[in-house]
Amino acid sequence: MRKALLSFFRALFEYLLDLGAVAWLCIFPLACSIVAFVFFVPVPEGRELLRILIQQWNQGGRGIASMILYFCSTAGLALAVWYSARVLVSHSFPKAATKSRATSSSAFMVNVRTWLPRVLALIVLLPPMMLSRLTGDDRFYSAPGVAVAVLILGFILFRRRLFPSYFPLAEGTHSSFISSGKRATLPWAGFSRAAPTNRWISR
Repeated sequence: MRKALLSFFRALFEYLLDLGAVAWLCIFPLACSIVAFVFFVPVPEGRELLRILIQQWNQGGRGIASMILYFCSTAGLALAVWYSARVLVSHSFPKAATKSRATSSSAFMVNVRTWLPRVLALIVLLPPMMLSRLTGDDRFYSAPGVAVAVLILGFILFRRRLFPSYFPLAEGTHSSFISSGKRATLPWAGFSRAAPTNRWISR
C-alpha cells in the first residue's frame, strides 16, 4: 500500500513538473488569458463594465458598435493567445546543453503541447460566453459570445479540414518535435520556406 501511494504521488509530481515546464514556455500567453478571465469574472468592476456595455447596446448606435468591438477584440485576443502559445511550446533548441521537460516526446507531453494553447484560447472566450450570467441579464446577451467562441474554436480545431490548402498537415510531423536535421515548416503552405533557426509543429 505504501509503495503504491509513493508511486502515485511520484507520478503526480512528475506530471505537475511536466505541466509547469510547458506553462513556463508560454508564460506570457498564459498570463494574458488569466488576466482576461479574472478581470471580467471575479472582479466586480469588470462585471460592471459588461453591464454598461449591455445598457449601451440597448440604446443602439454607438452602444452596438462598442459591443461588436468587445466581441471582435475578444476573438482577436483568443487567436493571439492560441497562436503565440502554440509557437512557443513548439520551439526547440537542439544545441542546448540540457534538454527541457517540455521537449519530451511522451504521449502525455505531446497532448499537453497540443491542447494547452487551445485551452488558453477557451479561457479568453469564457467571459463573453458567460455574459448573461455575469451581468444578471437575459440569456440572449450570451448568444453572440457563444457564436464567437464556436467560430474561433471551430477554426482552431478544424482549420486543416476547412482550409486544407492553407493549413496542410506536413508529412512526418505527427510527432511532437521535428528533428534538428529537418527544415522547418511554416503553418501556411503558400509561405512555406526553409527556416534553419526555427522549428514549428504542425498541429
